[in-house]
Amino acid sequence: VLTMVLNNHPVEGDGVGPALFDHLAKENKDLYGARVLVPCTVLLEQGFVKTIYVCEKGGKRKGVPEVKKRVGKDCTMDIVRTMMTYGTRPGEVCAVFISVKQDIRYLTPDALGQFLSVSHTEKPRGLLQKFVKPKGVHDTVLSATWSPGLFMVESRYNVHSVLDTHVDLYKRHVTVEAPPDAVHTVQASPVLRNRLKEHCHTIVAHILTVDHLSVSRMVLH
Repeated sequence: VLTMVLNNHPVEGDGVGPALFDHLAKENKDLYGARVLVPCTVLLEQGFVKTIYVCEKGGKRKGVPEVKKRVGKDCTMDIVRTMMTYGTRPGEVCAVFISVKQDIRYLTPDALGQFLSVSHTEKPRGLLQKFVKPKGVHDTVLSATWSPGLFMVESRYNVHSVLDTHVDLYKRHVTVEAPPDAVHTVQASPVLRNRLKEHCHTIVAHILTVDHLSVSRMVLH
C-alpha cells in the first residue's frame, strides 16, 4: 500500500499502487531490477492473474535479490496458490488481498482457495500479496514517509495476539486501517529506521535510472 508522486504526478494516487512494482521490476542497463525485498505480489485484473512480482536472485549480480516480473504461462491460479500457501499452516493467514477500493481481506489457505475459485465471477481488482508473519504474536506494520527533505518511520502493532482465536481474524491482523484503540504506535529503532531509509533511497534511485523520473514524495507500508 502506498502513495507516490513522480514529478508532482501521482503514480496511482492514494492507496494501492500496482504501478510501483512495474517500476521496481524494470531492468536497468546492468539487467537487474530494484534490489529491495518485497513479498510475492500478484496483480489481479477482472479476476485474472495479470502479473506476478517476485524477489529472486538473478541478473549479472548473482546472489543479490532483485524484483522480477512474471507474465503469461508463469501466471496461473495454481502457481499463485502454491506461492501464497507455501510454509503456512491450516488456519493461519497466508495472503492479503487489497482491492483498488482499498478494502482489505486476510486469507487463510482455505479462504484463498475459495477466493481464487470464484475470482472469475466476482472479478476482483487489486493486489494479492503473500502475508509476512510477524516476529512476535502481534501483527505489525511499518509506515515510512519519504521526501527529499523528510523521512519518518512509525511502527503500529495490533493489540490482539494473532493466536487468539476468540477474536475475529480481521481484528487480529488489522493495522494501518485499524481504529486508534485497536493498535499501539511506537517509534522505530535507529537501526530499523536507517535500514528503511536505505530501501527508500534504493527505490528512488532505481526509478530515476530506469524511467528518468524523480520521486518527490512517497508513503510506504
